[in-house]
Amino acid sequence: LAADRPAVRELVALCGGLPLALRIAAAHLLARPDRSIGDYVHELRTGDRLAGLQLHGDPEMAVRAAIDLSHAARTPVEQRLFRLLGLVPGPDTTPAAVAALADVDVVEAERGLRALVAAHLVEEPAPGRHALHELVRLYAAERVDEGRAPLDRLLGWYVDTVDRAADALDPGRHRLAR
Repeated sequence: LAADRPAVRELVALCGGLPLALRIAAAHLLARPDRSIGDYVHELRTGDRLAGLQLHGDPEMAVRAAIDLSHAARTPVEQRLFRLLGLVPGPDTTPAAVAALADVDVVEAERGLRALVAAHLVEEPAPGRHALHELVRLYAAERVDEGRAPLDRLLGWYVDTVDRAADALDPGRHRLAR
């Protein structure tokens, strides 16, 4: 560990500091002492990170399996919101943006987000801001099956929000048509 501190720091970051992910990573490194931490980090960074954080021969001992259990315990509405959050670009989002993404009203989005925060599937880094841990985002994104429509709704909401902000800041200014 002391010989390659930058690789160790990146490994911890790729595991998101999650104890289960770190234990699995350590087991992989112990099983192949000929492989450097840097090589394993490169494998996780460039490959299927969730698959790389699973013990071979034991699908239950995996980050994906742990998230599966939490996901399965949610209501269908919460499961859908969670999966759609995997599509959100950027570090975090708001309930209004989630409502647009999911094509639900803001109250329903807020209710779902509160439930997902309580289940530790979603983080609330600041009031009114919601984020997914990177490994959880990967999991959610690989389970979305709604095509482009959610992203189209979200991008449309972003454009509408920018238009309203521009009108509020400079109502008389001529702008290009959408």
